[in-house]
Amino acid sequence: MSTSDSVTDTKNLAAGHAQQAAQGAQQRASEVASQAGDATHAVAGTASDQAQNVKEETVRQARNVLSVASSQVSAQAATQQTQRFSGILRELAEELGQTAGAVSGGNATELVPPGR
Repeated sequence: MSTSDSVTDTKNLAAGHAQQAAQGAQQRASEVASQAGDATHAVAGTASDQAQNVKEETVRQARNVLSVASSQVSAQAATQQTQRFSGILRELAEELGQTAGAVSGGNATELVPPGR
C-alpha cells in the first residue's frame, strides 16, 4: 500500500468518523429538543395550575373580606338604630314626665309614676 493510498484511507476513515459524530450529535440534539419541549409543556401546565390556585384563593379572600365588611356594617347599623331608639325613648320619657307634672291626675300621671 502506498503513502497516497494510506492517506486516502485515513481521510475516508476520518470522514466516516466525522459523519458518525455528526449523526450522533444530530440525534442527541433532537432528543434534547424533545426533552426541552416536554419540560416546557410541564412548566406551562404547572404555571396554569398555580394561576388557577391563585385565582381561587383571591376569590375566597375577597369573599371573606366582603363577609367581614358586611357583618361590620350590619353591626354598626344595629348600634346606631339602638342609640336612636334609646334617644327617642329618653325624649318620650322626658315629655311624659313634663306632661305628668303639668297635668294633675290625667292619663299621663298613670303612665309615669311621680319622681321620674
